[in-house]
Amino acid sequence: LLASSAASDVYKRQMLQYPDGVDFGDEKAYLIFGIAGVGDAHLDLLAHVCEVLEDEEALEMMKKTPDIKFVLTHLQ
Repeated sequence: LLASSAASDVYKRQMLQYPDGVDFGDEKAYLIFGIAGVGDAHLDLLAHVCEVLEDEEALEMMKKTPDIKFVLTHLQ
């Protein structure tokens, strides 16, 4: 699953989902986020992503769901 959007004129965001995980050092990564921004504009977005991922239920669902609307709703 690839979720991507131009969140504003100041930054862009992208999320890649790997339901089975991919090797990331000694651990597995299930969600990979790419955030590009001008100046510090991306910091608020990064803080929001961290808040969303603190919800264990939402995190587990985002790791596995094929529902792009679910992912985009939670990352808005």
